[in-house]
Amino acid sequence: MSLFNKTKTKWKVLFFVVFGAFCIGILLSTSSSSDKNNASDDDSLSVGVNSVRISENCVCQYEYYYTACGHSIYDSKDVDKSWVGLTESELNEVLGEGEIESFSSSLVKIKYTFRCYCENHYILKEEDGELCVYNTQSGSDEQVLLMAFKPIDRELTVEEKEALKEGKVFNSIEDIISYIDANEDNLQIEGEENDTGD
Repeated sequence: MSLFNKTKTKWKVLFFVVFGAFCIGILLSTSSSSDKNNASDDDSLSVGVNSVRISENCVCQYEYYYTACGHSIYDSKDVDKSWVGLTESELNEVLGEGEIESFSSSLVKIKYTFRCYCENHYILKEEDGELCVYNTQSGSDEQVLLMAFKPIDRELTVEEKEALKEGKVFNSIEDIISYIDANEDNLQIEGEENDTGD
């Protein structure tokens, strides 16, 4: 009977070793397939994000931020027809300097940053003996010449000449006219002569 007990014990140990190895194998294969499923879920999530496309009825909201004055100008337009069907990454390639703030099939928010003053300001500059009034074109950094006064009487202070060379900022055309009126003894607008008071 002792031989029988030894054999029985060996079979029990062998059974537990085989059963343990079987359980460990199942755990490892479940863990491995779970990792594969998570990886494929991650792939499908990234594909899902990139599969959102601009629809025909999408609205684009633009923010134009101007660093010189710290102002933002907002505009909203229907989507450019050439953008219909693009994903966020494809639109990013088309935009150039624009930055996508948010993206969905029905609404895209884009921000542009410009290193100048916004359209709510006017720049008075001295160029080639003329006083030139510039204004930024809406939604860009392009400066448009609005008007020019000539010639400048060279009796301006050195500081004032330097300020006009760099560009003096005003909030309205009326402010520029007031500035010119206040300095009319020093500025000559074409066609006017200084009155000597005789």
